[in-house]
Amino acid sequence: MGTKLKILDYNIRCANDGINPVTGSNNDIAARAPRLEAVIRKYDPDVIGLQEASRKWIEELSARLMDTYCMTYLYRNENSMEATPVLWKRDKLAVKREGHFWLSETPEVSSKGWGAKHYRICNWLRFKVRETGEQFIFANTHLQGGEIAARSAELILDWLGERGAFTEYGAFLTGDFNVPPESDCCKILNESGKLKDINVDLGFDPSYTNNGYNSRPDDHYYNSIKDFIFYTPSMMKPLTYKVLNENHFDGWVSDHRGLYAEVELKD
Repeated sequence: MGTKLKILDYNIRCANDGINPVTGSNNDIAARAPRLEAVIRKYDPDVIGLQEASRKWIEELSARLMDTYCMTYLYRNENSMEATPVLWKRDKLAVKREGHFWLSETPEVSSKGWGAKHYRICNWLRFKVRETGEQFIFANTHLQGGEIAARSAELILDWLGERGAFTEYGAFLTGDFNVPPESDCCKILNESGKLKDINVDLGFDPSYTNNGYNSRPDDHYYNSIKDFIFYTPSMMKPLTYKVLNENHFDGWVSDHRGLYAEVELKD
């Protein structure tokens, strides 16, 4: 039996949104930060991928979670104070190697790719399980939708593969992809033989992953699945997938729902 890993993915919404006129919830970051902490303490994930972490969010995460977790992040551009941080349990995992790249034709330098409106970045780390020595790669990103997402998927597969993913090490890819499961982006990943949507492999929960702070009805046309946890099926066994839709204290964490998964590394 290999090590079981608990994974959390969450787009935590970079903006201070004030009082939601439908729910009455205070959706400023200072009000939402304890809600996110409550989710993390409840599910106790080993690795966390977050999107839309602004400077204020980084301050809150640093103040609230560093007793248990380490964190790495890089703002996607000097003029865009928004990051896709990865957090991990300091007592369970050690970092062997880490890096980042931009989703563009020039991934090694800060750049926008294929006509994208925003800079997009992918952060990755290679972890070692302290107790067993098992290693895996974890990548976290926030994609722009459409054809750009498909090109980004191809780049991510190539970039991680060059660093040993899928052959030497199993890999995770988490993020807000801004595309649905039937998109070209997801097809490229699912049909690669290297990564697979854990939701697909565990029977497909159709619950949407964005929620507008639950101010929209469930059948609203804007609701969709756009957040994902991918894993390497040949080197990992999927155990659990859950879309989180929990009210903590006086409101919701974000205009997205979080994702929680459990995966076992294969011996």
